Amino acid sequence: MEDSEALGFEHMGLDPRLLQAVTDLGWSRPTLIQEKAIPLALEGKDLLARARTGSGKTAAYAIPMLQLLLHRKATGPVVEQAVRGLVLVPTKELARQAQSMIQQLATYCARDVRVANVSAAEDSVSQRAVLMEKPDVVVGTPSRILSHLQQDSLKLRDSLELLVVDEADLLFSFGFEEELKSLLWCHIISQFNQGFYDCVIATDAEVLGAPVKGKRRGRGPKGDKASDPEAGVARGIDFHHVSAVLNFDLPPTPEAYIHRAGRTARANNPGIVLTFVLPTEQFHLGKIEELLSGENRGPILLPYQFRMEEIEGFRYRCRDAMRSVTKQAIREARLKEIKEELLHSEKLKTYFEDNPRDLQLLRHDLPLHPAVVKPHLGHVPDYLVPPALRGLVRPHKKRKKLSSSCRKAKRAKSQNPLRSFKHKGKKFRPTAKPS
Repeated sequence: MEDSEALGFEHMGLDPRLLQAVTDLGWSRPTLIQEKAIPLALEGKDLLARARTGSGKTAAYAIPMLQLLLHRKATGPVVEQAVRGLVLVPTKELARQAQSMIQQLATYCARDVRVANVSAAEDSVSQRAVLMEKPDVVVGTPSRILSHLQQDSLKLRDSLELLVVDEADLLFSFGFEEELKSLLWCHIISQFNQGFYDCVIATDAEVLGAPVKGKRRGRGPKGDKASDPEAGVARGIDFHHVSAVLNFDLPPTPEAYIHRAGRTARANNPGIVLTFVLPTEQFHLGKIEELLSGENRGPILLPYQFRMEEIEGFRYRCRDAMRSVTKQAIREARLKEIKEELLHSEKLKTYFEDNPRDLQLLRHDLPLHPAVVKPHLGHVPDYLVPPALRGLVRPHKKRKKLSSSCRKAKRAKSQNPLRSFKHKGKKFRPTAKPS
């Protein structure tokens, strides 16, 4: 886009208070990243942007964030004050820079939009006091945001509307991958409770929270929590309307079993917990029963009576799936994982910059024995579903897909000018010659 055609700040439909702040900062025209990102963000689109340092990335997301918040407060219905914007950054210094830029842009609307920085770990007490006032925008590192979510001093589940991941590549290289996954998990559970998903598959690290490493047991509740392997983000997660919990592996401790089983049968709702137990795990099962029974000494866990005739129809499906899990398929899958690890390794980044040929060969390396995809395994016909479950299975309407041969033929036809050419000119009509 030429400079003469570039969209200025005054033509973006911004609030006059934002325009005045931009003028005070001496910005006559938006930078390239601002020119491209701000209009799309104002339309409510999700963006993935990349630009060099000093190109104005912070303002590229801060301006539309402030504009949307101001517009909501001016024209939307009156709602309770809450945190609606979250900015994740990798370091405390970047958090201070982001907060400073947002506050400068909000100079003339500081009463309407408040910004809080919670990146400093030593100011935890004062941060809780600030978060109690429910600022409109919160800036912080993933670890500090996650800490406040666990302490229930920050609530985002029902109010968050705008999320910014600033310097996303640094967030992963600085070791915040687990915190980001945990934040994505305090979101998947919310969607599960709203009915977006029927089933959630997770590990102990996600359901119970990963154990805190490198901390010794100290005196008081804080020291106990730091060394408790059950203390994690999911301890504060509230599952709604869980009808069944399936333990594919026996929980490692009786406490872990209680936390898993406690996700169902809440508030006088019915529920069932089904656990697969190996003969070698009978001792651990006895410990769980002992803790659950207490003084009653009665049977708490009952053996489940399988009706083999109801699942007989899945016998051939299981055989088809098991035939696909070969040593060769496992090896190819592991090689693919190693390849991805090499491509995204920060330690090898400098090597690949000096040896671009090796990077190109690694990217274009194809598996020797690609896995055979069996589409029919993804479809479960009605006659295979047990009668007791047919009323519970949600029908999934799938759009009819073209076969690979049809897609190739269609693609080839569209790329072949001799086949795709259509003449749209006027038809030739002979005219009578004057006599």
